[in-house]
Amino acid sequence: MLKIGQKLNRVGDQYLVTAIHGDQRPSTVQSDLFSGAVVSGGNAEFDLVSLNKENPSILRRVPEAIIRSRPWVVCDEADSMQALMLESMAINLERERERQREKDDQEKADATARGEKLLADHIPAWAKGVIVAIHETNVSDSQTDYFNATTGREVIIGWSKHTRKLFPEMRKAALRFPETSHLGPNAAEDIEHRENYSMGGGMYLKDGSRYSTGWKIAKYDLGWDYTKSWLAEIAGREGLDHVVEKPESKPLKAETMQALKDAWCDDSGPDVSGPDVSVSRNAEKNGIEVVFASKPEAGIRAMLKGNGFRWSRRQGLWYARYSAERWTFAESLAG
Repeated sequence: MLKIGQKLNRVGDQYLVTAIHGDQRPSTVQSDLFSGAVVSGGNAEFDLVSLNKENPSILRRVPEAIIRSRPWVVCDEADSMQALMLESMAINLERERERQREKDDQEKADATARGEKLLADHIPAWAKGVIVAIHETNVSDSQTDYFNATTGREVIIGWSKHTRKLFPEMRKAALRFPETSHLGPNAAEDIEHRENYSMGGGMYLKDGSRYSTGWKIAKYDLGWDYTKSWLAEIAGREGLDHVVEKPESKPLKAETMQALKDAWCDDSGPDVSGPDVSVSRNAEKNGIEVVFASKPEAGIRAMLKGNGFRWSRRQGLWYARYSAERWTFAESLAG
């Protein structure tokens, strides 16, 4: 019969019995003659504690039929005092782990709440896809034929107007985040992974194999509910600094400033020496719109075209896709 403190071996791991529930009936245990696998029998259940003083763990209510079959081996040694000591240590560790889990869950909930607000305020109305940088750590073990990578830091680095997974778009987004700049447009072709098959990793950028340690870039569909909740957690932890475009106060090039000065001060042109200009952002189209009270003279029109603006006769305004440099130029027109 097993007793409190009884030592057990299981494939190199050692345990001590700390509690016995019910009456033991070893004679009723039946197992396969060749493999030793349990068939039936036994009545008692056992609580066990591992013989690991640094990190003891507890197994609760292990059936007698399992204890008395392979790969378990019952040893003659018994130490009830050690069993009680290790059980107490294991219980304290379990409580500490539970407190840490609760703390982590609360931090995750707080981050998700912050992220949901950030996304509500800053995600573009036109966005259908999102590009995310993910750091992975290789935890594979070729000896046991186990291949996997754990996920670490995750950062949102781009929005997309479509859900197509295009490598040029991912490479461009890589430049917005210093840790992934090596995956940009000038990187080698072998960083592009196309694993669109069963159990494959999909389409992604990574300097290395699927399970190697390093950063990867992938694109996800914003239409999935899981994607939105996942993004909220990421945004809460990392923010949106790498995707929220902010107008920058960049000085205009010297030749641009001189051309504007010449255009506004030329008395030989039309009577619009200081045009009344309205400049605004079109968030839905990610654009800049410039409206003049009267037709600007040829020099200003040339500067608008030179900076990528086009004239819309139907709307009566000049427009261009938003960039920090164009925004600065447009603001200079308004004085």
